Amino acid sequence: MDTEQRTAVDSAAIRKRASTAFSILGNETRLAILYELWESQDRYDSGSYASSRVTFSELRERVGMRDSGQFSYHLEQLVGEFVRKGDAGYTITGAGSEIIRAVVGTVGVENPAPNPVAVPNSCWICDGTAELRYDDGKLFHCCTECSGAFHQNESQPPGLLSYSDTTRSAFAGRDLVEVADAVRTRQKTKQECLIQGVCSTCLGVVARSLVICDDHDSEGVCDNCGTRFEAYLHLECVVCKHWIGGPVSYLMSLHPAVSSIYIERGVPFTYEPETKMMRRPGLWPVGKLTQSVVSVDPPAVRVTLTYEGGELSYVIDENLELTEVTAA
Repeated sequence: MDTEQRTAVDSAAIRKRASTAFSILGNETRLAILYELWESQDRYDSGSYASSRVTFSELRERVGMRDSGQFSYHLEQLVGEFVRKGDAGYTITGAGSEIIRAVVGTVGVENPAPNPVAVPNSCWICDGTAELRYDDGKLFHCCTECSGAFHQNESQPPGLLSYSDTTRSAFAGRDLVEVADAVRTRQKTKQECLIQGVCSTCLGVVARSLVICDDHDSEGVCDNCGTRFEAYLHLECVVCKHWIGGPVSYLMSLHPAVSSIYIERGVPFTYEPETKMMRRPGLWPVGKLTQSVVSVDPPAVRVTLTYEGGELSYVIDENLELTEVTAA
């Protein structure tokens, strides 16, 4: 982890501001105010945007509070961070909208309980049958025929190949496989931001770490690092702690510097190809990606893409800089 980036963030100050915000929001009337203002945001209707400003009396009526003095008190507590006050009325701020969207998209929707879906030949390790499973906000892709890519723990099913956070709203009008497609589309966008050092959630600085197992067992899931990957990228926002991790070969293929090399060297691309399980959204190089450790200290990893008509490889150093680009 990048220590300088970590220490540049005042965790105590963040905790204090967050605690203050939680104390302001910990009231049913105030949350109702935010929800009504969120519902009243600008809407595109008949070729124009309707005004989102709500007067005091209209807002009080929508919330359903008779006592004008009490309502005024709660409303003023929100003004600043969560509500904007103007001459024509009140509007919700960006922070207020983010809070309501987070609630509506998660606990505001009934928690689905879909049955697991078997997907034959979708395990990238053994080519066996894997399953899609959803449980309490997480989507799991698990092999039913091998040990998967990670050590099992109490919160994860056996044979785990990958998992992603998933909102309940993703199930609106979708079955489980369609939800998995939607998750991959969003995940790719997030990964593209994080690999470039920008948090996809809060826009904070991302600490990027190239992690190499110092005693890796290449036969199955390693007891030392808990994965099949000797080299692993960990990307974590130093502000909101949003993070992802994955093999270097996959995540680095989302980096613009790598994509530009692929294009320059004539690597074939496809758009949303059919994969063994789901679509891989966006442009993606056609071929097989592998990785091998070049150096443990300092860490460096070679990524190789083998495709019809050639082979291209490059080395990633500890700063995620590309070196030793070769083509055959």
